[in-house]
Amino acid sequence: YHCFYYDVYFHCKTKSNNTENFQGSFDMKFGNILFNSDKDNAALIYGRRRVGKTELIKHCLGRTNAISIYYECKETSEANNVKSLSEIVADTFCLPPLAFDSFESILAFLYKYAIEKELIVVIDEYPYLRKVVEGLDSIIQYHIDNYKSTSKLRLILCGSYVETMKSLLSARKSSFWTL
Repeated sequence: YHCFYYDVYFHCKTKSNNTENFQGSFDMKFGNILFNSDKDNAALIYGRRRVGKTELIKHCLGRTNAISIYYECKETSEANNVKSLSEIVADTFCLPPLAFDSFESILAFLYKYAIEKELIVVIDEYPYLRKVVEGLDSIIQYHIDNYKSTSKLRLILCGSYVETMKSLLSARKSSFWTL
């Protein structure tokens, strides 16, 4: 897996713990590593507000042939976020309205879909969702672990609460330590 840290500089850590710094044309390198890799990928991107994280992601999504879903979480309930994301999923796959009951059920659907086709899922402002879905980090880690050899889903979690996003990787007990 690849983990990306978007702070003052853009850093990439790979499974072999090699680190690469991106400056200047980092959007091309970012896109090539994450979106054009034949490996399973997951990414954490974080940084202060208004530094261009979302634009970088959207720019890279526009340059890939993969199906992609971009969702910006709202600072509301899980039910409200599930309803909004369900509408985007239905629109993306040209399906009738979907009635998911939890974020976990949407994630399971997306990972299963990506067994057949490459799929990129971006969850922006992840800390908003994390605040209202109990155990969300471990739910995501469960799906990453269970589908890592079969699914072609690339999951990107993005957020502006730098300390919250860093905490996903900082503690050895963190669900994302194994990314």
